[in-house]
Amino acid sequence: MDNKQKTVLIIGAGKEAVTGITQAKEMGYTVYVSDGDLNAPGIAYADGFIQASVYDPQETRQAILGHDCRDKIDGVLAIACDAPVTVSTVAKALNLDSHSVETATVATHKLLMKQAFHKAGIPTPWFRAVESIGHLRHLIQKEQKVLVLKPVDSRGSRGVLRLLPDISHEEITWAYELSVSYSGAKQLIVEHWMDGPQLSTESVIWDEESQLVAVADRNYDQLENHAPFIMENGGNTPSVHSPQIDLDLNEIIAAASKAIGLQRGTVKGDVVIGPEGPVVIEIAARLSGGYFCTHTIPKVYGVNLIKAALEICTGQKPDFAALKPQIRCVQGNRHLFLKEGVIKSVQVSSELVDHSDVAIFKLNIKSGDKIEKATDHTQRHGVVMTFCETRKKAVELAERCIDSVDIVYG
Repeated sequence: MDNKQKTVLIIGAGKEAVTGITQAKEMGYTVYVSDGDLNAPGIAYADGFIQASVYDPQETRQAILGHDCRDKIDGVLAIACDAPVTVSTVAKALNLDSHSVETATVATHKLLMKQAFHKAGIPTPWFRAVESIGHLRHLIQKEQKVLVLKPVDSRGSRGVLRLLPDISHEEITWAYELSVSYSGAKQLIVEHWMDGPQLSTESVIWDEESQLVAVADRNYDQLENHAPFIMENGGNTPSVHSPQIDLDLNEIIAAASKAIGLQRGTVKGDVVIGPEGPVVIEIAARLSGGYFCTHTIPKVYGVNLIKAALEICTGQKPDFAALKPQIRCVQGNRHLFLKEGVIKSVQVSSELVDHSDVAIFKLNIKSGDKIEKATDHTQRHGVVMTFCETRKKAVELAERCIDSVDIVYG
């Protein structure tokens, strides 16, 4: 069966999935999408739509089983959407290839994931489950180190806080209550903050084969400005540590994937380079967001990761030779963070918006908006992505775009 006879269901039809949807159709797939939002932008590009929350596996399962597409679907995947449990639940109901529901559950539960890493001997920061405010206070006093507090089941850095050793009792109470409010399970985890270069990785796994496709440097140059929230301000691809660290990264991501039971699929990794080598913070059993899989990887490395993900979800082994990265250019990615206030007017440089090296220049604001302090990645006020022949040019152009945004507050 060639692609023109295959049908896929993409969970999530948000703006970052649009390119993946259109690429799948260009490759000959019939594409259905599911999303809880009737106005999700990806719907217009798909062949069919099923309304169901991407983060409600059973609702999506029931909606698909009740739809006339159920017997047509050959594969299920998510693009820029952290919904592996929904993907696995639907795939299981349709007897299709996917991660097990158990693996998908571990991949979205930070405590279960860390426990699996620890059991398998995967280097990961010290961690503990947090049982109460008093327990958090005890752990802070005992460790006397910078800690990171996280909900076990949140996404997009919601409820993630960096806690210093001298934090007050009142601040501990505030941090616990804020973080736990973002957890559906009402469960938190705390771990050591690790100093060192932070990387994002993307890999493809097929049984015993693993290919590291991309390595990006994550940029935390505004960490103190956003404290205690941990806000990433984009990054750069490829990493300055690549390719010299690629072999180690490939091995550790493959081992981490095996530790949670992931046998086939794409894997997003969050890694810190420690004194003794790479340390895994988390992995995700899905394609990355932030336009990484749809824009950055094909442009920088010449690798079609969407193609590989579509092949895997429809039971086809991807061509691993085609997944070997070949650096073609450098990506610069920066975000807009605004001060609080009401926006009276917004102006941007049309010259920069139309610049041939600027691939994305998007603002999430408009006149009349009331701006509040961004506390997680979903609240960043704009994004710029550039592609240039050197890192210096890519970074300078991205930062020039951000600096060009002229805001007048009312």
